[in-house]
Amino acid sequence: MRVLLVSRFAIMGTYQRWLETLAACMQGELVVIIPPYWRATGGQIERLIDRHTHGYQLIVTPIRHNGSATRHYYPHLGQLLASIRPDLLHLDSCAEQAATTHGIRLAIRAGIPAIFHMERRSDRRRSPLHWWREHYTYTHARGAIVDDLDTQTILRHRGWHGPTAIIPYHDLHPDRFALLAQEIYAFYASCC
Repeated sequence: MRVLLVSRFAIMGTYQRWLETLAACMQGELVVIIPPYWRATGGQIERLIDRHTHGYQLIVTPIRHNGSATRHYYPHLGQLLASIRPDLLHLDSCAEQAATTHGIRLAIRAGIPAIFHMERRSDRRRSPLHWWREHYTYTHARGAIVDDLDTQTILRHRGWHGPTAIIPYHDLHPDRFALLAQEIYAFYASCC
């Protein structure tokens, strides 16, 4: 199985170490797409410094609307999907984010199943655009990964009825890397 993971979080060294663990437990290939940097809140620039890439391929690609969690997306993702030809697209972004809906739309065109990740969040009101993006994601995604049971409940309340795995992989601690990687890989296999 070849998995393409798209994540702005993978510019961090700790996250890359976790990806090395994930790649080691996979029976297949892991390719990760990241932006060259992320403009954080307050204008701080988070740059790709460490490169822990043993066992997987890391591709740095341009990003549009850098610094906006809800508006950012990867303009070259369509070409990367065509050249990499993954069995599964893992979008490490929430349902209402442009990166997710853009990625799912491209995956549908390519005949590739896609999953998304939902971070902890409250059940707050959303703008019509965010509601539309969520609805699109819920209609077309093959699966969702959430951080905890509360987030899963919110996801269900918002209309998601697909397969869901509770795997808090953004709370990375090296002692948990192997267990989380095995859980993610098992979920990947169930979504293909």
